[in-house]
Amino acid sequence: MTLINPMIGNYPQGPLVHDWSFVGLVSSKATSITIPAAAQEGDLCVLFDTALGVPPSAPAGFTMIASFDTTLDSAFSYRKLGAGEGGTAINGMAGSADYRVKVMIVVRPDVDVTITTGVFQGTLHNNEDPPEITVNTSAMTNSGVAIGIIRNFNAEMTVIGEENWADEIGYEANSGIVSKMYYKPQTIGNLTSPSLDMPNQGSFNALGGIYFEGTPV
Repeated sequence: MTLINPMIGNYPQGPLVHDWSFVGLVSSKATSITIPAAAQEGDLCVLFDTALGVPPSAPAGFTMIASFDTTLDSAFSYRKLGAGEGGTAINGMAGSADYRVKVMIVVRPDVDVTITTGVFQGTLHNNEDPPEITVNTSAMTNSGVAIGIIRNFNAEMTVIGEENWADEIGYEANSGIVSKMYYKPQTIGNLTSPSLDMPNQGSFNALGGIYFEGTPV
């Protein structure tokens, strides 16, 4: 008998080509933020949290990607959601009520995956012009999603490269702090390495990005 290796996705004996889809983007000025009600077990949840006067920390069960402890504190974290977490509130950083800004995104792989990350690019604190970031997804061997974050301390924000990302944008503002979060699904065979940039917009500029890769289990 001759055994024939089955095709896995579009690749013989290769990575499973799967898709990631948008679930929800939410924001908050409170100490807590509510996970989108449509979230399900296995979804990826990413949080960008800004506060004033408290040490940066990630919510319980979240893994810290990057943080910065200064006058304006920043925490960028993620977790793979468990069952029944959609619609529940989680506690983030507190600090001064006038300067709390949280933005969260939930995205979903269409198969069960183990989630790993690339290397964080950028900075969560820059008082000048942050260098442009490109989330280089060329090293990915399984599908996933690229995430970009941007923040300033100004009444308005100028963003360069929004067209490189998906249409849904997470946004929150509080007392001059403006935070945004972007995403772009990355499918093997269609890796886009999206970039993001901003000019110097005063103090406490933040600009960064990272990719999440899902290895089917």
